[in-house]
Amino acid sequence: MPYTLFSPVLYNQATVGAAYASSAAAADVSTNPQFVMPPNTVTTVGQMLHFVAGGVWSNTATPTLILGIYKNTQTTSGATGVGGTALAATTTTTTTTAASNWIWQIEVWSVFTAVGTSGSVFSYGNVLLATSTTAVTTIPVPFTTPQTAVTFDTTKPTLLTVGATWGTSSPSNTLTCNMYSIDLRN
Repeated sequence: MPYTLFSPVLYNQATVGAAYASSAAAADVSTNPQFVMPPNTVTTVGQMLHFVAGGVWSNTATPTLILGIYKNTQTTSGATGVGGTALAATTTTTTTTAASNWIWQIEVWSVFTAVGTSGSVFSYGNVLLATSTTAVTTIPVPFTTPQTAVTFDTTKPTLLTVGATWGTSSPSNTLTCNMYSIDLRN
């Protein structure tokens, strides 16, 4: 009988992330604390990271939103935030007006095609973004065809974050990450 081996979950949040609002800059909306993947966690071509995150969002008018999974090399100074490279992110998406605590969810699979200092990863997934209290739209991520490899040095500590960017800064444009989980598949 075929079976799949699951490695232990790398990360489950401890607390809900801070609400992201009043900004049009890219921001880390991950749950707390930030997850730093230790060096040499991925050692074999074909290993995959599986990301699942979700939460709620609200807006005023019809601002745009970019939502994705990002990586950033951890530095000795303890770099934080969403800076770095998108593993998979939506294009700029116009949101439905007058959203109030509507759901969002992102699920991404990242497969390593090379490991080490010249590692690389391909990522695919989707974002579910509510368009009302009873409906969602599915947005493929990344939204490029074909998806290109992202450089990923597996020998260094790496921040893996959920990132969001509102197109308009307003205290009414909020996004909160209520859950975030990462597991490694062998």
